[in-house]
Amino acid sequence: MQQALIDHRNPVVNFPKAGRGGPAEFRGQHGLVFAHFGGVPRGGVSKADAPRLFEELRVEVEESSKDILISSEMLEMKNVGSFMDELLSHLKMPLDIELLFTCREHFSRAASLYNNRIRTPNSPEQRSPDEFLNGHGHKICYAPLVQNLRKTGHRVTALNYHPSDEWVKRFFTHIGFAEQDIPSNKAVLIAYSPRMLIALLAAKRVVKSPKKVSALIKQFDKQMPRSREPSRFIFSPEAARQAEERHYAADRKFLKDEFNIDLTPPDLSTQTCEFFISDEELGQIAAAASKFGSQGKALVDFARQYVGG
Repeated sequence: MQQALIDHRNPVVNFPKAGRGGPAEFRGQHGLVFAHFGGVPRGGVSKADAPRLFEELRVEVEESSKDILISSEMLEMKNVGSFMDELLSHLKMPLDIELLFTCREHFSRAASLYNNRIRTPNSPEQRSPDEFLNGHGHKICYAPLVQNLRKTGHRVTALNYHPSDEWVKRFFTHIGFAEQDIPSNKAVLIAYSPRMLIALLAAKRVVKSPKKVSALIKQFDKQMPRSREPSRFIFSPEAARQAEERHYAADRKFLKDEFNIDLTPPDLSTQTCEFFISDEELGQIAAAASKFGSQGKALVDFARQYVGG
């Protein structure tokens, strides 16, 4: 979405350049967010850059009468009210503000987040999918996010991600694009297949060094066929049932009551866990890990527990 807005020659909205950038996979205004909240410098900016970046934003948006769109995945984990206060203190213009977020089905969202954490070398994530769901599953819920957003006093809107093949059209229509003007959007598959996730989980458990894990990721990505696939259902039936009963059933009701959004969960009585590998795939992992000596062998030994489902 962010890249489509950058590439569009005559966008309906003003997607500011100020604060845009950071790590290569980021295309939104993450620099603004990193600068405002400070801490460890991210994306080449620190808290000292905040006044300059917000001033650049002010100059940029005052030259246009279009709606302003600020986009950053990082805001979900931050004090949005604090960020909005600094933003508005610089803009100093009458604004009708909408805080917009997307709802993805809980188990699908959990699997995607787990995928992201495992494939990131510097992430400390080393839990199995079930351990992740048991320990982190409650943070997948939307009610706390909505409560955080509403504390700002601004209007909060939710869009349903599903059906995903209509999501692009639904989002751009919502922010003001006519159907014929919706930008083309090329999907880029970045999620890893279960075999890759198992290989990388093994690498993080055995190798530990982010630098070596990064090297292993490149090796696996290069040598293993179909390393990238859409996120799968990677949780055991028991872990999924517990998450459903403790967290997700109530959170789906919240979304229905507050936003009239229906998120349809998988049928947990028939849904199977896809976090396993075949003997052939274990061989692929072994071949990719062979250049890493004893650590590579230990990695394969760890991965072997997932053979056969």
